[in-house]
Amino acid sequence: MKVTIPPAIRRIMQAYPPVEPLTAEPPLPPAPPPTIDFGSIVVQIVGVFCLAWIVLKAAQYFYRSSPQVGDILKNMAVIGLVLGLVIVTVRALLILRQQIRPDQKKENEYLLALATYAQVEKKYYDRLAQEHAPEKVRAYRQQELLALRQKLPPFDFQISAKTDPLPAPIGQLQEQGHLFYQPLIPIPAINESYKPLCIWQNHEKSLTIVIDMENNQLDQDLIKEFFSQRGVIWILATESELESSALVAEIETLIEPYLV
Repeated sequence: MKVTIPPAIRRIMQAYPPVEPLTAEPPLPPAPPPTIDFGSIVVQIVGVFCLAWIVLKAAQYFYRSSPQVGDILKNMAVIGLVLGLVIVTVRALLILRQQIRPDQKKENEYLLALATYAQVEKKYYDRLAQEHAPEKVRAYRQQELLALRQKLPPFDFQISAKTDPLPAPIGQLQEQGHLFYQPLIPIPAINESYKPLCIWQNHEKSLTIVIDMENNQLDQDLIKEFFSQRGVIWILATESELESSALVAEIETLIEPYLV
């Protein structure tokens, strides 16, 4: 079985009513606390000792000529050493405390923002489910089909009387729309009008399906292009498929998205 669906019809078959996207962004979690860089701490301690040692050397140098200046430099070296070690130690302890006990205020603010975002997201998906309910989707697709039909070239055919009996399964389609037996379809560049097995159209005549038996003598590329320009679905089936329920099941699958 060959089923040719025009791209415009296929897009509508997969279309859903448009819904404005969710604009809210999930909150970012608090930044992780900084880690202790032991290498940096060692370098800082060594730097404090080196600076104190340099100041002590300067104190010894000035002590010979000016004991008062030497004492001042000596005291500065000791104070600088103590302050430097205290600063390095306090910074390391603060980082360690942040790792052990994160900022509870930021954690609470993040959890509150996350709960608010969850409510917004739930409302959005509830509205999305409501707008994409099956009956609304089908109504939207029907509307799109009608709009497409007005834009595409007209699809004209002549209604002929039933000359050959149709396979029994195909007759079931008449309950879901209009069924035309062996119509004559004028196609440019083809001398004789194309006469398929039948044409099915829904009640609104916005969806058209041409059904025929496979025939290698047909100019399939030309007919396919003609139907594609007019938004017509073309189905070619074998004789056994026409007599079975497989063809009807395939057609019902195609028309189900538009049945309101």
